[in-house]
Amino acid sequence: MAGQVHLLIHSTNSSLNTPVSWVSMLNGVATSAVKHGTLDEAAHDIAEQVLIAYVPAIDVLLTRVALPGGRRSQLLTALPYALEDNLIDDVDQLHCALGKKTDEHHYEAAVISDDTMQSWLDQFAEAGLRPQYLLPDIFLLPLHEEEWTIHCTGEFTRLRTSEGNGFVCSREALPTFIGQTLHDSKTREPQRIRLMGCAELTPEATTIL
Repeated sequence: MAGQVHLLIHSTNSSLNTPVSWVSMLNGVATSAVKHGTLDEAAHDIAEQVLIAYVPAIDVLLTRVALPGGRRSQLLTALPYALEDNLIDDVDQLHCALGKKTDEHHYEAAVISDDTMQSWLDQFAEAGLRPQYLLPDIFLLPLHEEEWTIHCTGEFTRLRTSEGNGFVCSREALPTFIGQTLHDSKTREPQRIRLMGCAELTPEATTIL
């Protein structure tokens, strides 16, 4: 596996002064300390290395979708329209990404507005960077079998439920979102919930602790 730089964006406001953290990795092992600075400063350090960037998950909808059989190009064409009934915005204004196949005709998917996606790409381009992947920052949370991970930061909580699924919500809305997630017949109730930075989170807030 080639060396990579994994970069985390800490703000939804995209600019060259956006605070970021980054670390160099080789074969899944860190080869540098975690560095902190602005996007512009990170660009000078990253140079030509392969870049994996993690954007704020609050801007990204992670979901599942049912699709008919076909080649991947056909699935990508059908994806926005398969999601249309569950989205408020016009699908023509959204970027939809197809994820892993979970079972027969069902896939994980991610949705972000075209404007938000383009804003991030423009800022990376201005810094002289071209990420190989843009991923929601929720994918940085630990993932273990039969376990969910909740990360608390400020007024928001991030919850990762599987390899390609999870959500971001306010702390007050967490019980509602967990209930909706468990109502999904494709979601299995975890045996354990890992809490990260959630000293003020009560057991009642998760309903299944």
